[in-house]
Amino acid sequence: MMRWLVVVVSVAGAIVASPMWAQEKKAEAEKKPPVLEACKLGEVDRIHRLDKVFLAGQPSAEDFKLAKSQEGLKFVINLRTSEEVEYDEAATLKGLGIEYLHLPVQSPAALKDEVFEKARKALVDKKNHPVMMHCASANRVGAIWLAYRVLDDKVPYEKALEEAKKVGLRSPDLEGKAKDYIARKTAKP
Repeated sequence: MMRWLVVVVSVAGAIVASPMWAQEKKAEAEKKPPVLEACKLGEVDRIHRLDKVFLAGQPSAEDFKLAKSQEGLKFVINLRTSEEVEYDEAATLKGLGIEYLHLPVQSPAALKDEVFEKARKALVDKKNHPVMMHCASANRVGAIWLAYRVLDDKVPYEKALEEAKKVGLRSPDLEGKAKDYIARKTAKP
């Protein structure tokens, strides 16, 4: 009699749990991965987002305030040289409590492995999210985005290149630097 009771309770538990498990699996399957899309943030000319990563042209001090209040921006990666920015971006961000990483890339020759490595490290670290990477027009941003998507998110090269161009990559030289970096990082020893 006791064995029958254990069997009945076990079967009843499985029947009750089965639909709940199926619903959880269905909900997981329906979750779509985030998609890169254009968005609006203050007066920034060119801005895209993928989940909690923003890729942009130059934001103003007011745009950063807006990003902090509306999106909870925690971290900024600036690819512009100090001479290119018309205000003290580091001080503005410090005043807002936003972490700042300055990786100046004035020309394709300045887009060295160290820049790729530091930017990728900051983008990968979820404690930095929401994060924004910017330059003047998102051209330099696109080159780093290409490497990040291929190497860190395991996106196929052609899809990552399409995204990088959507973000702002226009320079064949910057694209070449990213392609070379990716090739060296993925080469078999």
